[in-house]
Amino acid sequence: MIDSVRVVWHASAGTPVPSSALPCGDITPTVGIVGTPVIDAAGGVLYAVADTWDGSHAQHVLEGFRLADGTRVLNTPVDPPSSDPKALLQRTALNLDGSNVVFGFGGNDGDCSDYRGAVVSVPEGGSAPSFWQTPIAAPSTTGGAVWATGGPAVDAAGNIYASTGNPNPPSGQEATTYDYSDSVLELGPGLNLLGSFEPPTWKQDSNTDRDLGSGAPELLPGGMLFEAGKNGTGYLIAETSLAGGAPAVYSRQVCGGAGSFGGDSYFNGVIYLPCTNGVQALSYDAAARTFTPLWRGPSDAVGPPIVSAGLIWDVATGGGSGGGTKLYGLDPATGVPRYTETLPSPVIDHFASPSAGEGHVFVATGSSVTSFHTAVLDEPPTVVSQQPSSVTQTAAMLNATVNANESAIGECRFEYGTTVSYGSSVICSAVPGAGQGTSAVSAALTGLSANVTYHFRIVATNPGGTSYGSDETLETLPNPPGVLTGSASTVTQTAAMLNATVDPGGAAVADCHFDYGTTSAFGSTAPCTAPAGEGAGPVADAAPITALTPDTNYFFRIVASNGGGISYGATQSVATLALAATPPASHGVLAFQEQQPATPVATLVSTSLTASRSGIAYLEVRCPAGHGRCVGTVALRTVNAVAARVPSRPRAKILTLAVAPFNLAGGREARVKVRLSGAARGLLRRARVLRVHALITTKISGATRTTQTLLTLRD
Repeated sequence: MIDSVRVVWHASAGTPVPSSALPCGDITPTVGIVGTPVIDAAGGVLYAVADTWDGSHAQHVLEGFRLADGTRVLNTPVDPPSSDPKALLQRTALNLDGSNVVFGFGGNDGDCSDYRGAVVSVPEGGSAPSFWQTPIAAPSTTGGAVWATGGPAVDAAGNIYASTGNPNPPSGQEATTYDYSDSVLELGPGLNLLGSFEPPTWKQDSNTDRDLGSGAPELLPGGMLFEAGKNGTGYLIAETSLAGGAPAVYSRQVCGGAGSFGGDSYFNGVIYLPCTNGVQALSYDAAARTFTPLWRGPSDAVGPPIVSAGLIWDVATGGGSGGGTKLYGLDPATGVPRYTETLPSPVIDHFASPSAGEGHVFVATGSSVTSFHTAVLDEPPTVVSQQPSSVTQTAAMLNATVNANESAIGECRFEYGTTVSYGSSVICSAVPGAGQGTSAVSAALTGLSANVTYHFRIVATNPGGTSYGSDETLETLPNPPGVLTGSASTVTQTAAMLNATVDPGGAAVADCHFDYGTTSAFGSTAPCTAPAGEGAGPVADAAPITALTPDTNYFFRIVASNGGGISYGATQSVATLALAATPPASHGVLAFQEQQPATPVATLVSTSLTASRSGIAYLEVRCPAGHGRCVGTVALRTVNAVAARVPSRPRAKILTLAVAPFNLAGGREARVKVRLSGAARGLLRRARVLRVHALITTKISGATRTTQTLLTLRD
């Protein structure tokens, strides 16, 4: 519906400059206020830059008018030093930076005469302006315009972001030296240069009039900045990286490769971009620092878009020559027109953009302003993607919150897939009703692949439109490692090497060890000697185990774990050799001496033996050369009958203190470890010194021979 309006006040900013007095340009018949004014709501003042004419000279002046009654409160000349006002055009929208008004200067259409692009900051109190001018490098002497109609952006710290146009080298020459033209600039509040972004195609773009200066920078959540110009590429730039001149964080083709002119809009995670082939919506992922095309609107909807009353409003400007007669209200989820209004007269400005406020959308159409009353539309749902839960190798629970905003939810779903293009969806397990406020929703995923990253987001629709949650990710658990227990190797009487293979399955193995022990309950562990890594495919691994008991059967298995769980290999067994250990040189020594050809006998060379606190003593046994093997036992017994002082043995008797086997080849020596019984240890602790017999029983070729030697056993 078109509303009738009345003029509250009007004021003159001076005489506009006749177009015929300018060296070139495309604004006729006069040039006056071109850039969109800005309102300081707190101060109650409207500011505009006017190109004024005194009959022979042009001058740009910042004018301030009181909102209440149109009284002029500011009149400050703002032409940059040493500039030609006739060569300058103030096209950008104005912005506020604290108590300063900021805007840009470029050249007239045709880039005639010498000018340098500039950013101007003017104190509202009327003090002298500050200027930053593009330092154009030879062979160019002109260019670097700050002319995008959206104007400079200002962040919370007061820093200013502006885009610049290409340099203008003389005919037949090229711009080759970077000079901050065709760039995005960051300026401090005092207009000191803080940093810049140079597109990778700077030289080509600068010499073919495909610069960034046609589009204004858009500040985004997450400390990012979006910029697109004439070359059909959109750039995501980290604000913190501008100081070092770093490349864009992310870039891709936008507008189908066509140009973007004017200013963008951003709302609810979506960038709405003016394109010469139709306004385009880009989904912005702040976490991944990327953007993805969503839709493109009608091909004639080429003006800078705005967001109001739940719709995207865009003017069909008529392209570069103006003359468009339609206003579109587009669905923010699809770009499909929900309203198409015919304007009462064609628009003049080919950068025409609507404005909105208090339930109205306003469009300037030549010498008139048209106001459209917007209906009170349902508000789209408010949605928030949340962290997943119950993640396994093949399943996960997706979670989110949805607020229907007093309207019935028509659809609630999660989109998911291995890329941000998703490709699959699952319906919410429950749909919130109107008036329920913020409700938790979820959906179970199954049939997923192990150890894979999935993207997902919540999507909900009501009569007010469709809302998309932020992109989140989940990583399914890996499969547990594949394990295979191998056979033991390098087996001796007291040691063995345990072997196995481990397949990490593409996930890092957090633990790899062998369980082992004398029963299938194991009881001991040994770590794998080499990490299995995180590759795919079996890897050989092993673990040495020592301090084993001779002639004993041991059970063992491989165990490995990763983020997906623990795997246990099959149980294997290994028997240690029946060989005894070698005693220390200071302990007792038994020597077999040749008594007869077939059966050697042993004698004790050292007659003193010391037991450890745990009752361990060692003997050294030697098998004479010329014999195949010496197999037998050594026993330590008391010389006299003694009382063991235990209830089961009340009477004194000859007491066997320890018995140990031996098995060694002819001509070899071996250590024989003897362990005193509990009664023997108690007896030795009381006596401190015992005289004992060492009985050596040897078997060779079926014959058995026993010798006895007297020795001293000490505690």
